[in-house]
Amino acid sequence: MQAAIQEPLFQRIFTLLTGARSGERAKSLFSFAALFFLLASYYLVKPLRSSQFLKEFDPNLMPVFFLLIALLSFGLTKAFNFFYDRINTYRLIGYTFALMMGLKICFLLSLPKGGKLASLLFYLWAAVYFLLCNAVLWGCINSLYHSESAERCFGFVSIGAAAGGIIGSMVSEWLASSSYTGYSLFISALLMGLSLLFMYRAINVSETASESKKEKKVPSKSPFWTDVLHLWQHRYIRAIATMVFALAVLNTVLEFQGLKLIDSQLSQQQYLVDFQELNQALNRVQKLPGQSLNPEGYQFIRELKHSSDSDKLKTVSAFLKQENVKLSAQKILSDQKNFQNNLESRTRELLSKIYKNQGFIGVFLLFVAARPLYKWIGLRWVMLLLPILFGTVCLAMFFPIELLTLEWMLTSTYALNYSLYRTSKELLYTQTDNEARFKLKPLIEGPIMRLGDVTASVLKLSLMGIMVLFLGQPEARMDQVYLLCALIILVYWLYEAWFVGGRYESLRKASEGPAAESQAETA
Repeated sequence: MQAAIQEPLFQRIFTLLTGARSGERAKSLFSFAALFFLLASYYLVKPLRSSQFLKEFDPNLMPVFFLLIALLSFGLTKAFNFFYDRINTYRLIGYTFALMMGLKICFLLSLPKGGKLASLLFYLWAAVYFLLCNAVLWGCINSLYHSESAERCFGFVSIGAAAGGIIGSMVSEWLASSSYTGYSLFISALLMGLSLLFMYRAINVSETASESKKEKKVPSKSPFWTDVLHLWQHRYIRAIATMVFALAVLNTVLEFQGLKLIDSQLSQQQYLVDFQELNQALNRVQKLPGQSLNPEGYQFIRELKHSSDSDKLKTVSAFLKQENVKLSAQKILSDQKNFQNNLESRTRELLSKIYKNQGFIGVFLLFVAARPLYKWIGLRWVMLLLPILFGTVCLAMFFPIELLTLEWMLTSTYALNYSLYRTSKELLYTQTDNEARFKLKPLIEGPIMRLGDVTASVLKLSLMGIMVLFLGQPEARMDQVYLLCALIILVYWLYEAWFVGGRYESLRKASEGPAAESQAETA
């Protein structure tokens, strides 16, 4: 007690704000910085990933590519696990980060000239690399803390992730409308290198990581599916995996529906700006109000991006002749190119704004709410907040939504997901061992999460095939059934969250019991 009183005022204030006590401050600061730079680097990639995809492809194709993403994620995780049994853990993480930084530079050079193929490869890679890097970085951080200290410090440490998302989104938003828009991946690679540097600093100052630094690996000769079987047999780990799967399903449903609405509303607004002359000419011919959006013209321009470059001029000329509109086909093609670029920039800018605001709200939740909530209501109840919010948003999507309303619905959901919920999920791993943190965790955060994406994708493709193509139902009706299926999965998510939260609290009390008794005997 006397030692605590003699601590400098700055250290006491730091403990009050962060929860980190003597011996925990340095590793908490370095962990904060590692997450900050990793998330900042990712949020330079994330808006670019979506905007590049929407620039070259129809948003309805996203479910098809999500099928590939799950397979790629599983392959990447199995490759990491193969080397995990042969290379020191912390050295392997360094190699992994270095590889991803190199690939960012490769895409920096190939995206401007690669067309659809480069955009597709970039979209697939950007959808899987961060899951592995984030999982192994959090695995390192989990190994540096016990449950009691994690509940005190993880709120502050997670603020690093939220703050990194804010800064990355702000830089991305600025780059999208500046002459330096092509430098996003280069800056992202540099920030990822800083994340790796601070991760190693956190490991070096932590006493709990000393055993892992000296570990000797014995190559495993177990069957290919051993990791999956181990995960399935462990009820506590399986519950975490089930929650991650359900979250991925709901998140993908929200992404599909949200991006579809964003693309629709932004493209209509941009069409009226870039094709004002064409729109007014079509309205005169069809005797429609001059300033209203012409549905035929808008639909034609939207579908024109699917035509090959060699056929576009002929297609535009035929359309103008059919509609009896006397405009230059060459000018329409020039306007269409500007339309695509402007729409990509506006989409990236809006997504960056959503991610930035999500970060601000996330920082507030972690700084103000995290420690009081864990202390007063417990982890079990905190785990229920996100599925309840997801359910509310899904119900709201049954009705027409304005772009601003949609923006804040997505912002609030993402904010809770990437702040309190993610921190709570990481706390669950403090009651596991290193094999769970470094082998099963990447499996959960990668392939199983992407399996949730695949489930949402297959569900949407199936509904589209049955309801729209076979039964002739409108897409709006299909979307409602899609949301209803998501709500059914959400009910099971609530059940698993309730179980795993209660199990964590039981394990935490059991692990603290012997320590408390030992302290009492010493006293």
